[in-house]
Parts: sequence; structure tokens; C-alpha cells
Amino acid sequence: MQSEYPVRQLSRGPAPAVHYYYDVPVEEPGGERILYYEFDGAAIPGPGKVIVARADGSDAREVARGEESIGHVGAQAQWVGRDRIAFSPRQQSTGETVVLDLSSGQRQELPRTLRSYCEGSGIGAMIGGGGGHGATSDLSRVQTLRLWNSRSGEVRTRLTVDRAHAIHPQRERFEPARCNFQNAKFSPDGRQLFIVFGTEVYRTMTKDRDYPSIKCLLLMSVDGEDVTYLGEFGH
Repeated sequence: MQSEYPVRQLSRGPAPAVHYYYDVPVEEPGGERILYYEFDGAAIPGPGKVIVARADGSDAREVARGEESIGHVGAQAQWVGRDRIAFSPRQQSTGETVVLDLSSGQRQELPRTLRSYCEGSGIGAMIGGGGGHGATSDLSRVQTLRLWNSRSGEVRTRLTVDRAHAIHPQRERFEPARCNFQNAKFSPDGRQLFIVFGTEVYRTMTKDRDYPSIKCLLLMSVDGEDVTYLGEFGH
């Protein structure tokens, strides 16, 4: 591949490094710093460091550690404000989230994995826990959507697989107990969010390719009052 644009490494040294996911910003609000995860060595899943650096990769410093991080998303580190980050120190097993204030060192623990965060509203979406990429040993971990209010500290359940199943037009073909949520994403104003609902994790976990493949997009308000089925889509 040839390009007229320069390519430079932002992470430190030869260790494998990743950021959370393609739709989660690497840059803090304002764009002055970046956040990524650096594995200790070649062992993946394995331990590593949450790194904050200037946007050009300079002045990198370790701010936290992950003990069971996976190659797909590391410790799921993301910005939750201008000087706060969230990460999962034991992503592969328990998946709980630690919110860390970089200035004071104050820590807050959340019971599930923080999937995405809306800067405007200060609300984050939590779905399930650990289990690695594409499968989980306990499907019940990914069957509830909870919203975290970073300003009040409140966590509330906003959607369950039973409720999502009830509005699906093909609900007679599959069971809610074999469904999961994935990849919640907020609207720019923070009033709504998309969420993926379907049987993908169950089919991956059990290798039951004969079970109906359901993968749809739902639209909902952050208060959980309005939930709309938008349609199926491919992988």
C-alpha cells in the first residue's frame, strides 16, 4: 500500500496496543490527549496498562492496569469526561467497570461493562460483563441494558430481553432466554440510543447454527419508555 500521507506510531515501543472500539473516541473531549491500552507482552488475553498520552503520542503515562484484557478491546478504556476515564480491570471474567478521576485519583466501581458514553448528557450504557469477544460463559450477563448517570451516580435498568422479544415481529421463532444485547450507541443529543438485539452470542457460544439467526436494531428513549423495532441487518 502506498500513501501520500505520513503514518506514525502513537503507542509506545513494540508491545501490542489497542483502543476500545471503532465507535468509541480515542481522544478526550477537546482532543488534547488520547487513551489506549498496551499489553505487557505477547500473552493475549493477558495483563497490561491503560495509557494516557498527548495527541501526538508523547508524554505517555500509565494510569491504571488491566489483569485479564482481551485482544479485541483491551481493558475497554474510554473517556467519560474531560479528566475521567472508565476501564474494565478484569474484562475476561467479571467485566465490572472502574471510573477513575485522573486528577484526584478517586475511583468509582460500576457492576457491568460500560459500553458507550454520551458526553452531552453524562449518561453511559452498560451491557453485561466479561466472557471475551463473541461469546460468554453466562448469557444472562448480556440480557439487560442499564444506564448510568455519571452526575448522580444512579444506575437504572432500562431494557430487558423479555421486553425486546415482545416487540419483535418474528418472536414466535426464538426465545428471549437465548438472546442478548450489544453495542448501544447514543444519539448526539443524548435523548435516544440504538441497541443491537438478537441470538448471535447464543449461536456462537453453543455452535448451534440451526437456531434462528436474529440480529436487529432497536431504537429507544433513554428513559426506557419508547422502544421501537427498526429491522434486521447482516453481520
